[in-house]
Amino acid sequence: MRIRTLYKGYKVLFFENDVPKFLNDLDVDTKEEIASNFGDIEAMGIAPEQIGKQGRLYKPLDCRWGTLFEMKLRTKQKEVIRLYFHPDSENLLIILLLAVFKQGRSRRQNADIVKACKRLGKYLFEAR
Repeated sequence: MRIRTLYKGYKVLFFENDVPKFLNDLDVDTKEEIASNFGDIEAMGIAPEQIGKQGRLYKPLDCRWGTLFEMKLRTKQKEVIRLYFHPDSENLLIILLLAVFKQGRSRRQNADIVKACKRLGKYLFEAR
């Protein structure tokens, strides 16, 4: 029995306009790297073994309105970009929030997770 990939063919949609602004503020290489990751998800999906705490991670986070995923991307400049997204039933990957991870800023990370979760609730409310 073959395990099929998840979210293959889903299209990326930015929920808030601060997401493209965040991307525009990044250097060209990092922006291309993030776009390449989105392209990979759209074309090939996410393998189930990539979801979890180990490996190339897409960490599932449960919040009040549903599940969102946190993806960490280490750039060539040694920065870590965190992406929060939600796979919608309409074949869309809703990009809720992008943030730069800095060492020793776990409270900020918690605030980003809360913000992404609130945006998920807002998106689901608007989609109805």
